[in-house]
This record gives sequence, structure tokens and C-alpha cells, in this order.
Amino acid sequence: MRITQARYPLAFWQALKVNPVPMAWGDVFPALKQGVIDGTDQTENVARLRLADVCKYFTRTKHMIGLFFFLVNDKWWNSLEPATRAGMTKIIAADMAKARQASMNLTQTSTEQLKAKGVQVLDLSPVEMKKFRQAERKVWKKFEPEIGKEWLDKVTAFAKKIPES
Repeated sequence: MRITQARYPLAFWQALKVNPVPMAWGDVFPALKQGVIDGTDQTENVARLRLADVCKYFTRTKHMIGLFFFLVNDKWWNSLEPATRAGMTKIIAADMAKARQASMNLTQTSTEQLKAKGVQVLDLSPVEMKKFRQAERKVWKKFEPEIGKEWLDKVTAFAKKIPES
């Protein structure tokens, strides 16, 4: 299965006894078509991509979400006038909120879109999801020293507030 070229996804899928293959996005479609890989690690936003042309199954694991962030050079940002920074912050926050809403809308409609393209959408059983989450937590522990326990505790607390759907 294709994953991004990063240490965390590699450790995560290895913990699940999957054979992850770090691969650049540009190589995914040919690799899927040629059978070099059998699948790829994606969110439900896959519905907007052409992956349905080469993948006929989508398993909902709910293990990741699309992230939206804005990065700038700290020195440049701090050199801006306070009013300019405030205005940009307001615009960036509004754009990020729109992007998050669009992503949530796509997630909510993805099942129908995928099925319309002939993709079979699968859900893990509650027992399988529990095993999946337990494996994920072990990887979190492995990365805790560099991520920080405080941050992981915040993420865990936030995740508990999200209703299962």
C-alpha cells in the first residue's frame, strides 16, 4: 500500500502489519494500474480524485483528516505592521474555515460519489476499529518524545468530543 514519504505513516501501517510503500504522489496512478501497489492511504476526500478509476474499494478507517495550515517566515510576519498582521490573520482564518467546511461537505457526500463511480465503500467492524485504534495509539507512544505528551493528550481529548458517525 502506498503511503506518504514520512516516518509516522510508515510506523503506523507497519504496526498494522501492512506492507507500506513510501511513494511520491505522481507515481501512484501508474503503480496502481500496473499492480505495483494494491492501494493507497487516503481520506474520504479521495472522491474528488481520479483514484476511483483504478481503485474499486475504499475502506473507511477514520484515522486521518485533511489538515489546513498556513506557514510564513516568522521574521517577515513580525516585520509587518500590527494592523496588516491583524487583517491578514482575519482573512486567513476565514479562508481556513471555508476550506474546513468544504472538506467536511466533501466527506459527507463522498460515500455517494464513490459508489456512483463503482467503488465499494467498506466500514471496519467495531472490533476491527478497536484494534486499529489500539495499533495507532502504540505508534503515538513511540513518537511521544518528539511530539510531546501534552500535544497528544490535547488531540486525544479533542477526538473524544467528536461523535462517531
